[in-house]
Amino acid sequence: MIKKLLTISFIIILSLAISNISVIAREVYKEHDEHKEYNKSRNLSIAAEVLNIPEEELKKQVNSGMDLYSLISEAGKLQDFKDKVLIELRSHLNEEIKRGRITKERAEEIYRKKKLKIDSWDGNLN
Repeated sequence: MIKKLLTISFIIILSLAISNISVIAREVYKEHDEHKEYNKSRNLSIAAEVLNIPEEELKKQVNSGMDLYSLISEAGKLQDFKDKVLIELRSHLNEEIKRGRITKERAEEIYRKKKLKIDSWDGNLN
């Protein structure tokens, strides 16, 4: 009888734990997707600013198949774009540190990794 109760209790607890893990995983993926969407939108905004054109016009060009990298490169503004993205990233990370969401060490690690990626960006989104 006690073994049966312990087994049932264990199964219930395990089921609850698995469902909680599932909920947490969904939230992490949702946050990741929102972060990617924010970055895409923010980069488009930065590109429009660097290219000195309205953001809506740039969106139309990109949505019609024009490549953002090519537009920025051909305008001779690639380094300006990269510099501005890094400035925005540094500002965002400093804000996250102030909010207590990440440590300064973690912010530096993120910045180094993103800087390497941005510095070597050749138009591919890998």
